[in-house]
Amino acid sequence: FASAELDCIGYNVYASKDGIQPYTKLNTTLVTTPNFLDSNPAVGKKYYVQAVDGSNQVLAAGGTLQNVSVATQSNSGFPPYTFWAQSYGLPSDGTGLGAMTASPAGDGITNLVKASLGISPLVAGYQSRLGTATVLEAGIAHLTLTYSRPSTGMDEYSYTIEVSSDLTTWVSDSSNVGEISRTTSNGVTTVTTKDLKTGAKRFIRLRISI
Repeated sequence: FASAELDCIGYNVYASKDGIQPYTKLNTTLVTTPNFLDSNPAVGKKYYVQAVDGSNQVLAAGGTLQNVSVATQSNSGFPPYTFWAQSYGLPSDGTGLGAMTASPAGDGITNLVKASLGISPLVAGYQSRLGTATVLEAGIAHLTLTYSRPSTGMDEYSYTIEVSSDLTTWVSDSSNVGEISRTTSNGVTTVTTKDLKTGAKRFIRLRISI
């Protein structure tokens, strides 16, 4: 999407589940590139875009809404990470705050991790997309780890659950890690995994590679 208005400084992107339900704004900061990534796409979802000037006034002629065509990550022409970075106004060349190891929110969680979970790099924390817990089996506690990610367009990323007893040696084979459940709803896939071993000290983590 793009505006021919000379004083356009960016865009707000709105989406509705079906074009009938209320539209909600997707971007947290003004979109300044001609591409935007919806981290929760879904079949039938409808979008519109408003061009905005420096006074936060809508520039669309006559106050009308502009229709947009929606491209998925797989056919956008951008690698998923690059597309994700651009959608949040980060450098798309992997430098500065756009680097995979950068943490724009200052929370120590890297861009690579947040991109793989489909969440904003500008908001602190895992935003309900990653967490750990314990489950009791025959009275014995096992560590669990649950993560959620967009269900499509994430082929660039590899998700590996690893466990350890000493924070030095990490393993991820099927004799040490098991999957409890995998569900998909509203464009988000949620996976829950379990440490199959027990001990006085056990640790579990999600490793993301690209």
